[in-house]
Amino acid sequence: MTTSADTITDLFMMRIQNDYVLNNIYTTSGSIVLTNYTEPFLLDAIDLFNTVSEESLTYTEGSASAVGYFTADLSREAKNILSKIMVLSWAQKQVANLIAMSRYVVDRDFRVSAPNLPSLQNYCILKTEEIDKLLSDYAYRNLNWDNWQNQLFDQG
Repeated sequence: MTTSADTITDLFMMRIQNDYVLNNIYTTSGSIVLTNYTEPFLLDAIDLFNTVSEESLTYTEGSASAVGYFTADLSREAKNILSKIMVLSWAQKQVANLIAMSRYVVDRDFRVSAPNLPSLQNYCILKTEEIDKLLSDYAYRNLNWDNWQNQLFDQG
């Protein structure tokens, strides 16, 4: 059995809820387009989680007419971790967009939204710390402590 990328995208969307662009893509184009649009966030999450994951994260990328999928059936915990890391990637993109926009737009409307930048940057910092702790806790839970006690460090 496999895990479809839209399963993780649904969890991701539940975590962020009010992003106009993502909601608009979903309402106008459907879930396949939304899942393919958010796939870079998922790929970032896979790269980060793959360093500690006990599960196979082999992923086949989606196309214009189909969503990507994992070759394995991921656990609920793995799906949640991937969706949480996707939120971090999404927030980092929001910060990068605001910084890029501030270089070119100097009108009054942008100055109204510009104060959101420090709070969004702080949100990214908090999310990064949360993800680091989440991955550390996951790695410690899945560590074979008997091997460590016998000084077989490279075997987990």
